[in-house]
Amino acid sequence: TADPLLAANNTVVDLLPHQMEAVYGVMLPQPRIRHLMAHDAGAGKTIMGGLLYKELASRQPDMRTLIVAPAALTRQWQRELRQKFLVEFEIVDRESLQKDIEYWNSSNQLITSTPFARQRDVQATLANVPWDLVLVDEAHHMAGYGDRETLAYELGRILSRNSKHMVLATATPHKGDRGNFLKLLQLLDDKIYDP
Repeated sequence: TADPLLAANNTVVDLLPHQMEAVYGVMLPQPRIRHLMAHDAGAGKTIMGGLLYKELASRQPDMRTLIVAPAALTRQWQRELRQKFLVEFEIVDRESLQKDIEYWNSSNQLITSTPFARQRDVQATLANVPWDLVLVDEAHHMAGYGDRETLAYELGRILSRNSKHMVLATATPHKGDRGNFLKLLQLLDDKIYDP
């Protein structure tokens, strides 16, 4: 309450007005944050996700957070969170789970890749793991289809069911397929039936 912009004042980044508005004006006032953050490539969705994480974590230091991103972006997320938000996230991969099947519970700040986490055996290890915040980058890869559910969509449903707050970030939320877009929205709210 003393500093309503606590996270913004404790980062190493020059925040833009649209980033501040998205996090402080739209997301944080919600008691349960379930948002599709659809913005142009290069608009700073990673910055907004990091800012949201940092603000929520300042209010709840033991907050459990999982970031799911394409494999090529997991190290970038880790690096940007370290450099710009001064927080350390661990990357969970096959080697991590081989060492400890309960690795998801070993830390409150984890990053994993969509291709890894969507595998059935990995989904099984995530089935009952609770999260306070799940951030999905390039979330359009998780969208399902009317006649079939992809492994990535099944992963999205598991994470949605087990998380309080969930943010799906993508520059391409709608691929011209209303059913596909509806499935993406249903990861945030399963009561949405109109695309």
